[in-house]
Amino acid sequence: MTCERLDALCERELAILLAQEIDFQLKIEQLKQDLESLSGFQIRKAFKAVDYLNYRFIDEAALRRFLKKIGH
Repeated sequence: MTCERLDALCERELAILLAQEIDFQLKIEQLKQDLESLSGFQIRKAFKAVDYLNYRFIDEAALRRFLKKIGH
């Protein structure tokens, strides 16, 4: 298996993108932990609040409806 080296600009941009993805994932994990530490928070209730039509998944339309419903 041969591996061609990326040009410097492409390699730098890829490194930036990967760093941003890692930062994003860390923020998401912190938000999850913050939510779980709230008293009375239940993930199933939160899911059902967004999936109020009981599709058993959350799509973009459901998320838009939920955010509009809560004033965002």
